[in-house]
Amino acid sequence: DLYDDHFEGKGLMFELQLQGRFNSIPKGVLFMGGELTEKAKWSIFTQTLSSIVMKFASQLVKALHYSFGSKNSNSDEVELMHATFPMLRVMDKVVVTLDSSNEEPPEIGTILHEAEEDKNARKTGKVDENFLRT
Repeated sequence: DLYDDHFEGKGLMFELQLQGRFNSIPKGVLFMGGELTEKAKWSIFTQTLSSIVMKFASQLVKALHYSFGSKNSNSDEVELMHATFPMLRVMDKVVVTLDSSNEEPPEIGTILHEAEEDKNARKTGKVDENFLRT
């Protein structure tokens, strides 16, 4: 298959590729996250396992924030189940194509390439502050 070499030996089962355009240049840490719109109905085993997994993930990604949801006892406000994380530190590969470069962004579905030193700098938070500007 076309992607056998790409996944071999990496422990990957799938890959999600996102492509978008910022309306303005991001300032500060760029976060990504997800939220469930309904309360999950989990067994005690699933709740416990999920809690252990998220605590472990929090040790790997220090800025990870998550909640299994809660209801404020003093009001009808409900906090939905969610998780957020610093995108540049968690993503496996990031390819930035600037409008000013007249470069075409990579085609979705192709294998993306990022220099190993750029990837290491991103993941350790040592990326230049102009990463998305230059």
